Amino acid sequence: MDPKPVEAFGASLQGRAKTRSSRSQTLIQMLSRLYFVLFILSITTPLLIRPPMIFHAKVYQIGDKYGIEALKKQASNKIERIVNEGEVTTKYARDLVDAITVVYTTTPPGDRGLRDIVVQNAHEDLDELMPQNPIQRGPSD
Repeated sequence: MDPKPVEAFGASLQGRAKTRSSRSQTLIQMLSRLYFVLFILSITTPLLIRPPMIFHAKVYQIGDKYGIEALKKQASNKIERIVNEGEVTTKYARDLVDAITVVYTTTPPGDRGLRDIVVQNAHEDLDELMPQNPIQRGPSD
């Protein structure tokens, strides 16, 4: 058997591996840049991405799915900034509840990154998130 076809096949596989690696790097760079641009646009055009906590939680999930740690970190930082700087309003409370749902349904149980951020913030803002007098009390007996 002529060894040249086998060598050519091996070289072809190596070339594909390099191409995949190159494609992966390109994809990672493209996603990171696109995410950065979308974030900048969301600051200048607030209605573009609504609600931002949900968007960033989904980006985090994409980073987790494809093993892009930098994307996960960037999304985590953006969610943390939103929950730390956000004014507690009814809309914020709804967005936070939706974000908690997305975070807990799209991230692995052992990945505490976003889970800790949203739960800690909900706990810290609990007094502001709850109505002041949720139950009208009757006269005491």
